[in-house]
Order: sequence, then C-alpha cells, then structure tokens
Amino acid sequence: MGYSAELQFKAKNIAKKKLSDKILDLNEYLLNKVHELFEKAEMNIRIEELHENLGYRYDERTDTITFGITIEELLILESIRDGNLIKLKKLNDNGHFFGAYKRINLQLACKFGHLEIIDYLINSKQINVYDINDIFGKVSNIGLLKNMFQKGIIDNLDIDDILKKSNWGPESFHKNEGLEGLTESDITS
Repeated sequence: MGYSAELQFKAKNIAKKKLSDKILDLNEYLLNKVHELFEKAEMNIRIEELHENLGYRYDERTDTITFGITIEELLILESIRDGNLIKLKKLNDNGHFFGAYKRINLQLACKFGHLEIIDYLINSKQINVYDINDIFGKVSNIGLLKNMFQKGIIDNLDIDDILKKSNWGPESFHKNEGLEGLTESDITS
C-alpha cells in the first residue's frame, strides 16, 4: 500500500526535527480522530496503515514535509457522521474532500442512517460506485434500505445484490445480522 513503512519512519523522524511540537501533536490528533471514525464506520483499518498511507511524507527535492490529513478532512468525516449536509456542502464548495479512503464517506453515512448525506455522496461522486451495494449490505438496516428504496436511491436489482452482500463469505467475513433472512419484499413493501 502507498508509502512504505521505512519511508514513513524516515519522514516522521525528519518531521520531528523540522516541525514544532504543537504541529506534531495536531497531526497525531487528526490521525487518531480519523481512526476513531473508521472504527465507528466498522472499517477495520489499523492505525499503522493510516500512518503509512496518510502520515508524513518527505520530499527530498524540495526539502518539504507534508501530512496526509487536514483539519478540513476531519470536519468532512464528522459532518458525514453527524448528518450535517450544510456543513459538508460548504466544505466541498471550498474545495475540501476526503478521498484517501472514499469508502468511509458512504460507510459512515449508512452506519448513522443519514439518507440525505448518502444521496449527496452518490450524486456528487464522492464514492466508488462499485462499493455502494457492498457498503449498504455491510452496515445498513431495514429502515434505511426501505427509505432508500422509497426515495429511489436503490431499486429492486440493488436490493437483491445488497441482501446477498449482507451475508456473504465464510464465517470469518462480516455478516450484517440486521438484514439476515430478509427478502426483497420486506424492503419494497
């Protein structure tokens, strides 16, 4: 994945020399808060993976240190979690998006049942369309699926796929017990 652990370690050591303790603490806070949101969204991403993919980068050519998470990106995820569409749109209108792991956008919105956010994320293409039914199957519930069907966000073909994906794979894979045993008519009626 992304930046190697060795390069990440090197970049972090350079950051410790070049950046103030205040900036280092802020960056660690951002990464930990994003990790908490990943956990709330039932995304099994280790903090080490986030460090590797979103942590410090060092560009030897320009002798600059960058960090992969901004306060605005954290605010985007918090807006999605809280169902605050106005704040999310404002952040997006100002050019801020959380695109490093697009899946979390929709997974947070589904986990917390925010239909308007789900619709906005789909229409503004802030998600990978190939992940949609998988995410709905993993973290949605019958009430959310019924509402999405009534609003035209999903159709009968989606429902069949979502129900299959809610209960897939061997025991080691995630099963959405809240959708277990449901049929398409349970959602469309």
